[in-house]
Amino acid sequence: MNTFAVVTGVVSLIAFALQVRDVFPQYRKYYERVTLVFGGFTAGLCVTSFTNLTLTAP
Repeated sequence: MNTFAVVTGVVSLIAFALQVRDVFPQYRKYYERVTLVFGGFTAGLCVTSFTNLTLTAP
C-alpha cells in the first residue's frame, strides 16, 4: 500500500470516530460526506492494491 492509501485510511477512521462520538454536532452534515468520500477512496485503493490495477488520471 502506498502513502496515499494509508493517509486516506487514517482520515476515514478519524472522520468515522468523529461521526460516531458526535463531537461537533453543528458540522455533522460535513463530516458525514467526508467519511463517505474518504471511505470510498480507501475501499478503491484497497481493491486496486489487491488486483494489481493501476489508475491514472487523464
